[in-house]
Amino acid sequence: MRRERRNGPEVLCEKAISELGLTPTKRGWPDFMAFDDEGRLAFVVEVKPDDFMPLKKEQVAVMRELQRHGIKVMRYSPRAGFTEFNDSEDLARRSRHREGDVANEDGQHLRSIMGR
Repeated sequence: MRRERRNGPEVLCEKAISELGLTPTKRGWPDFMAFDDEGRLAFVVEVKPDDFMPLKKEQVAVMRELQRHGIKVMRYSPRAGFTEFNDSEDLARRSRHREGDVANEDGQHLRSIMGR
């Protein structure tokens, strides 16, 4: 379900992109961009509350494309800190997450915590 945009120019832009046969999105962009002292982009970061949480499909698509263009892409979670984005590792996270086979810090399965 697509959220209605209130910004008139954004609505027109989204329509124009669609009319070009392309898929517009405002989802999936990194949470942060990190710049060095000279204003050069050092890396982009997607933040997750836990290191086991997978990225959303839009986030993976954006991260892949940024990497393809030579941009360093990182994940951050309080427990794991900064880790470099790895598409195959995130695919494994998504698989484990769907199956409910993800443990929290105490070793308990999320499924049991969430009552599933």
